[in-house]
Amino acid sequence: MYAELVALVASITTALSSVMATRGMRDSNPDTANLVLTGIQTVVLSVLLVFDLPRLNYGALFWYALAGVCGSFFC
Repeated sequence: MYAELVALVASITTALSSVMATRGMRDSNPDTANLVLTGIQTVVLSVLLVFDLPRLNYGALFWYALAGVCGSFFC
């Protein structure tokens, strides 16, 4: 259940930070907005992981990171 909670928080913070970045950075460029989006999500998920660090499956972590990189460049 913890993994589902982290995924839900990640999706909510991604959506929230996208909306906030769009409204707050109207006169800025998309790279700055993407940096803010990534920073907010990283901070929130890092705080969640500090309190209860689960045992990591490094193979799954690799595929998750690869999907994030590919999603950033291809979408």
